[in-house]
Amino acid sequence: MKDKDKGVLYAHMFVGTLGLMIVGLSLLQQFFETRSLGSILALIGFPLVMI
Repeated sequence: MKDKDKGVLYAHMFVGTLGLMIVGLSLLQQFFETRSLGSILALIGFPLVMI
């Protein structure tokens, strides 16, 4: 694989990881504000999506 292709691959991995971290942090913020069943289910489902 060319070095240029690896750079693009790493950029995509970085953006994907950053997006998942932002979604996870917003789920935590919602959970601490509302403490509802929907936020608990979202917090349980989030790691399943990441796997």
